[in-house]
Amino acid sequence: MKIFNKHRKLIILNEDSAEMQEVHLSASKTILLVITGIMLLLTPVFSFIWFYFTNPSLKEVRTIRLDNQKLVKQIEENQKNLNILYDHLNKVQDHDQRLRKMVNLPPIPNDIRKMGTGGSIKKDQSSLNYLLPIDNFDLKIYTKKIEHARRWANLEELSYVEIINKANNNLNRYKALPAIIPLDKDICEFTSGYGMRRDPVTGRRKRHDGHDFSAKRGTPVIATANGVIKTSKYFGSYGNYIEIDHGYGYKTVYAHMNKRKVKRGQTVSRGDIIGTVGNTGKSTAPHLHYEIKRNNKRVNPKNYYFTSSHI
Repeated sequence: MKIFNKHRKLIILNEDSAEMQEVHLSASKTILLVITGIMLLLTPVFSFIWFYFTNPSLKEVRTIRLDNQKLVKQIEENQKNLNILYDHLNKVQDHDQRLRKMVNLPPIPNDIRKMGTGGSIKKDQSSLNYLLPIDNFDLKIYTKKIEHARRWANLEELSYVEIINKANNNLNRYKALPAIIPLDKDICEFTSGYGMRRDPVTGRRKRHDGHDFSAKRGTPVIATANGVIKTSKYFGSYGNYIEIDHGYGYKTVYAHMNKRKVKRGQTVSRGDIIGTVGNTGKSTAPHLHYEIKRNNKRVNPKNYYFTSSHI
């Protein structure tokens, strides 16, 4: 290409005198002029880049921005963990209330359980929200929830110590207390509760004196407390029927079983397998009918499940 061998002509116009002046440029001078112009144009850009990456103040700003991003993630993670902690504390509280009832301890008053929800926060904490790099976050509320969770956990610990001390004074009595569901909760389904319901066979409203658990035929059925087998037989509409006398006024009933694996007079412990789920007697599908009697009166089993408060 011969473009660089040609001369270039630069015309300079004087606006006041309307005179024109021609300046002839060689190819090399033209290239030099273009390069000079480009350098002049790029100099501010390079200067800004150099200033941005070398200025200590801007470095600190970038560091703070990165730290803020990490802080936002940490705050969000801590909020999730705090919510999980509250869920766990609610479950612990449910168990605590049931255990206190079982060992004849009075319930903890609600005003004491709510301890820690009030109170004041230091001024320097309540005025720091504007520094936090996250919207819809109140440091004051967050701090109060952490403090409340700490007090709540301490309260439950004290309550459990009280329960253990009471139980240890009469251990045999509490081993005889029906406190679990009669099937593995992971392989059964709670299908019917205590109280009035529509009878699945007749369709009429009728009182249901226990709980029904649906499970596959042959699923193991376990004793819910220590005791002695009072009855083990086929018993009319109950089908294969077992009744355990736990002492202290408590008895439990297990009905519609496929097989009975214990005999009258046999001693069993909580968790021992006494039979399997079936569909015998007045039953429309494989399930277990379970009852608790206290002083020969049927009571709601729900109040005695320590491990299954969701029922």
